[in-house]
Amino acid sequence: MNFYELTLPIGPITSHYYQRGDAQVSEEGQAYRLEVLKAVKQVKLSKLDGRLFMIVRVHPRDKRSADMSSRIRVLKDALQAAGAFDSAEQVEETEVKQGPVVPGGRIDLMIGVINAR
Repeated sequence: MNFYELTLPIGPITSHYYQRGDAQVSEEGQAYRLEVLKAVKQVKLSKLDGRLFMIVRVHPRDKRSADMSSRIRVLKDALQAAGAFDSAEQVEETEVKQGPVVPGGRIDLMIGVINAR
C-alpha cells in the first residue's frame, strides 16, 4: 500500500498537549496519543521509512478560528509516539485543508511515502 487513511479526533492545542513547555506531555496529550495509537493499529500502519507526505483535512468542532499549525504539530508528535514514523522531520510535504464543521470535530489524514505515490 502506498498510503494510509486515518480518521482521528482533533487533538488539543500545543499549550494543552504539553506541560512545562515541551518537556512533558500532559494528561490530555497522553489521552490523545492513545486515540492516535488505536487508529494507527486499526489501519495496520507499520513504521514508514523515508520521506513522507501528509494530507490533513481538519473538520473543526465549531466555527471559531483555530491555530492549524498547533494542531499539526500535536498530530505529528502523536503519530511519532504511535510508531508511524521515527521523526516528524521525515514529513517533508504537508497539505492542510479545513473541512466543514462536524459535531465533536475530526481529522481525516492521508499519510504515505513520497517515492511510493
